[in-house]
Amino acid sequence: MADYIDRQAAIKAIDDYINDICSLGVSCWNGPIVANEIRDIILELPSPWVSVEDRPPEKAGVYMACIAAEDPDVRVVDTAWYDQDRKTWLDAGRYRTVTHWMHQPDMPKMVGVRNADQSGASYADKQTLAEA
Repeated sequence: MADYIDRQAAIKAIDDYINDICSLGVSCWNGPIVANEIRDIILELPSPWVSVEDRPPEKAGVYMACIAAEDPDVRVVDTAWYDQDRKTWLDAGRYRTVTHWMHQPDMPKMVGVRNADQSGASYADKQTLAEA
């Protein structure tokens, strides 16, 4: 699974950090300059979405997919299975037209719950979340 970082949230976190530092009376004459440089770097990072015209996934599996709907002006984001042998996409047992794909983001970490990617199956331990 891939790590996904919201660009706007990252930029806001940088801005908040610089504002916090400067509000403490710490000398921060170059803080805004550094923040602008970091913002530019974040905005230049490639999108996690990959066009199927650029390249397909490297292996079969479940991916986030931008699926073309019957209406040509509508796209739906859902998970879909990429069949590497047939070079096709399946969603709910039907072949789909996918325009873009990306790796799934990491599963959220929860106390008392083991994710499917850790064990091959998803289940909650005997201890409930409320007891943890």
